[in-house]
Amino acid sequence: MTASASDASSAIWDGSCDTSWYDSEIPIFDISTAAQLAGLAVLVNSGHTMENQEINLLNDLTLNDISEYSKWGTKEFSESTADSSDNIGDATLELNNWVPIGMTGMEFNGKFNGNGHTITGMYCENSDYGGLFGITGTNSSINAINFNKAYVKNDKYAGIVSGYSKGIINNCIIQGKICAITGSVGGICGCSEYIISNCINLSLIHISE
Repeated sequence: MTASASDASSAIWDGSCDTSWYDSEIPIFDISTAAQLAGLAVLVNSGHTMENQEINLLNDLTLNDISEYSKWGTKEFSESTADSSDNIGDATLELNNWVPIGMTGMEFNGKFNGNGHTITGMYCENSDYGGLFGITGTNSSINAINFNKAYVKNDKYAGIVSGYSKGIINNCIIQGKICAITGSVGGICGCSEYIISNCINLSLIHISE
C-alpha cells in the first residue's frame, strides 16, 4: 500500500512542515511539496527513522528564492542578514534555513527516491551535520535526487546530499556551494562510510581560515 500526498505546488517553500502524510503502518509514501519534505525531517528527528519504509519524491521543489544566490556566503550577505531592522523585506532576510533529515541517535534509515527531481535553493547553515540529510544510517539509500544552487555551511560535517552517510547515495547530481572552517567537507557528502555511486559533483567547496 502506498500513501500519496499529491497536493503538488511549484511555489517557493513558505517554511512550514507537513507530517500529515505519514502513517507508521504504511511502507511506501509519495510526497510532492517542500512542506512534506520538511515534515520528513520533523518525523525522523523525533525518532521515526523510516526503517523498512520508502519515500518517493514526485515533484521538483524550490526551497528559497535564488535571485540573490550569488551573495549567499559572502561578507555582503552576512552583513545584510545581521541588521534586520534596516533591511526588512530584503530577500536575503527571508531565507528558509533547512533542518537536515536525521541527527545523532535518530539517523534516517529508509529509502528515499528522488526520481530525478531537482531541489533548488536549499540553504542549510549552523547544523552539526549539514545537508538535505544530516546523518543516514547503515540501512539507508538515497537515489536520483538533484540539486541546483544549494548552499551548506557548518564546521563539523558538510555535504549537499548528506553531512554523514553510513548507507548508499546513488545517481545524484549536485550543484552548489559548501563553506566550512574545519571539519569533514564534501560536495556530495561530508563523510561517507559506505557507497557513493554514479553521482556528479559540480559544487564549489570553500575552506576559510
